[in-house]
Amino acid sequence: MTSRSKKSEDFQNEPIEDKLVSEVPGIGKTLGVKLASADIDKAYKVLAQFLMCDKKDAKFKDWLQKTCKANEEQQRDCFDAMKDWCSQHGL
Repeated sequence: MTSRSKKSEDFQNEPIEDKLVSEVPGIGKTLGVKLASADIDKAYKVLAQFLMCDKKDAKFKDWLQKTCKANEEQQRDCFDAMKDWCSQHGL
């Protein structure tokens, strides 16, 4: 079992509502700016894309790489955060 970062813990335990995209695990300031330039400025928009990718690992990670040039670790952290958030919140 891997330990989660403080950022991951905070993300999982709070509503997604108005969280900025940079608050999503795996997405920092640099990727946040890139995503915002693609009109993805809120965490719920990343969640929407995750759901549109049918919660599929490869589809979502490919979208992240194409949209903001996320590396493999960033893709994994973001995917895991979305998957865990959905699980915890009944989606």
